[in-house]
Amino acid sequence: MFYRYLLHLEDGESRRTIRWTFSHAITESQIVELPTFGRWYVARVVTDDAAGAGVVYCTPLE
Repeated sequence: MFYRYLLHLEDGESRRTIRWTFSHAITESQIVELPTFGRWYVARVVTDDAAGAGVVYCTPLE
């Protein structure tokens, strides 16, 4: 199963929203590494587990 997410990357005053697909579910407090975008801390996840989709709010990993 593939998990499709809208990622909200919030870095101070700059914000970016991208679509990303993972081969595993994402959970809060997890660290995700995105090619080109770097490493991010997952602050909040809102999902529809049955559909394998959701919205993930991330802050930069420091």
